[in-house]
Amino acid sequence: MRLLRRFPDAEATLVDVDPALLAIAEGVLGGDARVRIVRADLADPAWARALPAGDYDAVLTANSLHWLEEPVLRRGYAHLAGLIRAGRVACNADPMAPDGGGQLIEALGRAPGPPGAAGPARRGPQSGSLG
Repeated sequence: MRLLRRFPDAEATLVDVDPALLAIAEGVLGGDARVRIVRADLADPAWARALPAGDYDAVLTANSLHWLEEPVLRRGYAHLAGLIRAGRVACNADPMAPDGGGQLIEALGRAPGPPGAAGPARRGPQSGSLG
């Protein structure tokens, strides 16, 4: 995993619901003490309870969020905001915007930041695109 090669002192938590993808992750990364592999469904309102305790410096999603309906996606972003340390980063690497994604990205850009922060919480890509 490039992340762990680039940041050898980092730890990673991988989340997926697909048993096949979890098995691949376990086969490739299961022996690495820096990696935790978690089965959780992002569509489940309680998915974050499956994560190890603590908060995160970065969250990267890839090929997962575009499957979610907008209300579920909004809830997911709210969960992520609660998991990430103040001033850290979330990156969505999905290849396509969900229906209504432009409006969602605009709304996220207007969202207030954490207490004590100046300006919006996140500055994402230009309005209407996910990158």
